[in-house]
Amino acid sequence: MTKKNDVIKLSLQYKALYAFAMDDSLLVYSDNTQNVYGFEKGNAALFLQIDELSFTHSSDEIVEMFQTVDATLVKQMFDLVSGKEEADDIAYEPDREYGVYTEDNLTRIYYQSDDIVFAMHYPNETFYERLHPVFEYLYVENPTGNKMVSIDLVQAEDLWEVYLNNKLVEQLYLKEG
Repeated sequence: MTKKNDVIKLSLQYKALYAFAMDDSLLVYSDNTQNVYGFEKGNAALFLQIDELSFTHSSDEIVEMFQTVDATLVKQMFDLVSGKEEADDIAYEPDREYGVYTEDNLTRIYYQSDDIVFAMHYPNETFYERLHPVFEYLYVENPTGNKMVSIDLVQAEDLWEVYLNNKLVEQLYLKEG
């Protein structure tokens, strides 16, 4: 039995995909394109059904099974679950400067993507239990990247502040209940 807001890692047919479910939402990361896809409620269920069918049925057969769903969406999901999705050619330009990494005495968990190491300090065990499973595939015990970014979540009255390399980059308001 799972509690509300638990993050659950799901196994998919195609091993280059990583799926994480939380409530009615599904996040899927593709190793091939390094894209992250988000699905809510009905589309999350549809994606998981297409994943189940993808090894035994063709794209056209699956489209026929879901006649009430937009065929383009079904084909895109089929391409994703079968490893045929194409990477978006998007030039990334950071919109913020994150400052310089400074060593500190906080307990940090390291996640590495290419040459960038994200040194995450979780403010409490609840944050760790909810977020670490999502990023666990990037976890490294001894990081080797040349660029280091510290990530700190700090509670300030009715909001959470997000700091990257000690620079405030975002404020998130707490929801009631």
